[in-house]
Parts: sequence; C-alpha cells; structure tokens
Amino acid sequence: LKAWLKREYGIVVKVLPVATMPNWRRRYDRHSQRLFLSERLSPFDQLREVAMEACLVRMTVAVASEIQALKLTTDEARRLARFELGRYAAHALMMPYQSFHAAATRARYDIDVLRSRFGVSFEQAANRLTTLQRPGTPGVPFFMLEVDNAGNRFRKAGSQGFPQSRFGGGCPKLPVHAAFTQPGQIFV
Repeated sequence: LKAWLKREYGIVVKVLPVATMPNWRRRYDRHSQRLFLSERLSPFDQLREVAMEACLVRMTVAVASEIQALKLTTDEARRLARFELGRYAAHALMMPYQSFHAAATRARYDIDVLRSRFGVSFEQAANRLTTLQRPGTPGVPFFMLEVDNAGNRFRKAGSQGFPQSRFGGGCPKLPVHAAFTQPGQIFV
C-alpha cells in the first residue's frame, strides 16, 4: 500500500518519533507529499492510516460529493465527516465486505478469528462488524461503544445504535463498565 501511494500519487509514508509528533497520530503534508505517522501507533493502526490516506486521495471526488450531500454547516463537521468516511473506506479496503461477511459467518462472528485472518486489530474487526448491513447480505446488527471508567462516551458505532439515557451521561454503575475490572474479557 505504501509503494502504491508512492507510485500512483508520489506520497511517501514516514514514521516519526513521539517526541516529533507529541500531539498527532497522523499528519499529511500536501506540499511535501508526505504522510507522517506517529511511532506510538500500533502496526495495525499504521496500516489503517495508510489505507485511509490511500482511500481519501483515490476517492476525493466521491468523498467530497457525499459530504456535500450531507449539507453540513461548519468546517469542523465537514472535517469530521471526511475523517469518518476515510476510516470507513480504509476498513472496507482492509476487510472487503463479501470476504469479511463470509468469514464472519463461517467463524460465527468470532472477533479473534477475524482479527487474525485479516491482519487487523480487535477494535478494527469489531468496528467492521458493525458495518455489515448491506441489503441482501446483512450481518448481525452489532453495536460498539467506547467508554471510560467515569461513563464518558468516546465513540459509538452500529446500525441499531445503543440505548442511551435521556438525561445526563452514562452511569458508571451500568454493567458495561464491569469490563474495566476484567481487561481482555469480552462481555455480551
């Protein structure tokens, strides 16, 4: 993928020390045609960032068209939409729908099996499972929620959503927070 980016678009990928990029995971410099990645990223996350950049440069017109169709009113909203579309496309490149769906069905949605088979992280495989909702070949309607011990929600993904409280934040006494007492365990 790195060689393709360089050959097709002249973009060079360079991993930099944390001291050089203390506040960034990735940074693309259009002028020098370089994609800088922080060394703090795991190999899985580095691959996703390279795949994301490849998708964003290859699909510039399609992404811009989708963002325009959303009729977003702020630059920040458009930036976030571009990022999320890029991440979605990167996961689709790393885990193509048909083969990932077939593998997920055969493995009975075992994330560890899928992670190993596609060479991705647990989080990436879990996130891709939440997107398997294509008409005609849908997957199980999973959702994923990233929270901290205090109940702050960082990210949610999934076709059906997650039941939310109507007022205030999530309560840290909810069963979902038991996961913090047993790291590495999967809770259903």
